[in-house]
Amino acid sequence: MPNGRFIWASLVTIVVTFSCATAVLLAVLFRARRPLLDGISRTWARLILQACGITVELSNVHDLPSGSAILVGNHQGMLDILALMSALPHPPVFAAKAELFRIPLFGQAMRSVGHIPIYRGHPEKAIASINQGAKSLQRKEQQLAFFPEGTRSRDGKIHAFKKGAFVFALESKLPLVPFAINGSFQCCPPRKNRVYAGVIQLQILPPKNTHHYTLEQRDQLTAEVREAIVKAVDVQQLAAAS
Repeated sequence: MPNGRFIWASLVTIVVTFSCATAVLLAVLFRARRPLLDGISRTWARLILQACGITVELSNVHDLPSGSAILVGNHQGMLDILALMSALPHPPVFAAKAELFRIPLFGQAMRSVGHIPIYRGHPEKAIASINQGAKSLQRKEQQLAFFPEGTRSRDGKIHAFKKGAFVFALESKLPLVPFAINGSFQCCPPRKNRVYAGVIQLQILPPKNTHHYTLEQRDQLTAEVREAIVKAVDVQQLAAAS
């Protein structure tokens, strides 16, 4: 049974999403500069989180490169994307399933901002989309965020990481920046249609220089990054419990 906060947040999400999508398309039409598009994305995320009664605590932002980078982190819940977009100095773009880009207005706005469609089941189309996205990232100095678990955690634990994000980072030679998220699982538990006020902790971890790894070392890189994220989340959870 949905609680009142979930219903309110859902209504706000619908209104804010289509309002901000319209604003993005108008901004693109009039050739607005990147800071305005970032501002619209940040406003979209913050308004929805505010409706949820949730704040984001960002730490170690000094570890975040100022230019293009690949961000990878754990995926506790549906609020993780909002946490990243609301708190980071420059809202990242995401590799999202292609179906989302078919939603009228919203999908067009996603593409205009720079989010990258992923065509599951169509390898050649997926590779072409990723390659095009990589060039756009470097040209616009954007940052691309991945959740290498592939889907949201259903039990709050950090599961195995898929290698796609790490291969992408190695092939693009962009810095790989791990991040640890804690609190979004408790704020919005899976399969319950409930939202609870609270705090989401977002910690940036020391970046990895992908020039120091070969493509054959992708498993090693994946394991090192996952271990660092697990440790960071464990520390956050211990601190919250004490």
